[in-house]
Amino acid sequence: EDGKEAEYEVLHLHPIDGRAFRQVGLLSVILKGIENEVARMYKLVEENIESAFQCIIKGQTTNYEDIEKREDYIDYLNEEVSKYIAKIAALEMEEEDAAMIGSYYKILGDIERIGDHAMNFAEYAKSIEEMSEDLTPQAIEDIEKMKAMLIEALKGLKIGQERDCIEVLKETAQLEQRIDDFTEVMRKNQLERMRGGQYPLHVGLLFSGMITDFERIGDHALNIAEEYNVIA
Repeated sequence: EDGKEAEYEVLHLHPIDGRAFRQVGLLSVILKGIENEVARMYKLVEENIESAFQCIIKGQTTNYEDIEKREDYIDYLNEEVSKYIAKIAALEMEEEDAAMIGSYYKILGDIERIGDHAMNFAEYAKSIEEMSEDLTPQAIEDIEKMKAMLIEALKGLKIGQERDCIEVLKETAQLEQRIDDFTEVMRKNQLERMRGGQYPLHVGLLFSGMITDFERIGDHALNIAEEYNVIA
């Protein structure tokens, strides 16, 4: 634990003093600090999605330890910022301000879950590397499409940037529907490949897991866009 404290840190959270909480502009400073930490955490998640998919597509896991380290940092930031938000939530404030604080808490949870799904993709890459069977060219093509769609969704949220939250929500909802549609197509194709004996059951189950993680990341991205619309 001491080693983690030395290696990891939060950088932007403003010290909380309940007596000074009503100071003009203080809540804005607190929210800005939370947003900055959320953006740091989110950047780590984006990096892990990118790296994990590259591991699968290239069929090697040389980046696995880096992904694991970033996941540890994501978990650390989630815990520390969540504790900070819980302290703020215990203070007296306007209903609108409380809703904003609550939205940040939900956003953290969704980002942390995307991080977990990214780690799952890294684990799939390890399993593939250890198997004697290769994924089919069609499966690799599907995985490349999954990667492109998720990166588009995650970058489209524009966390830590200036954004029109209504427009971001609209675009994210449209992309989440595309993700759902592609998930349905992949599941159908996957069943046909397994019935045709194109690869063994355990390979098919692994790919099915990827499809599920892909779909759930889309759901979390939409949740995040919806909560930012509340904050706006």
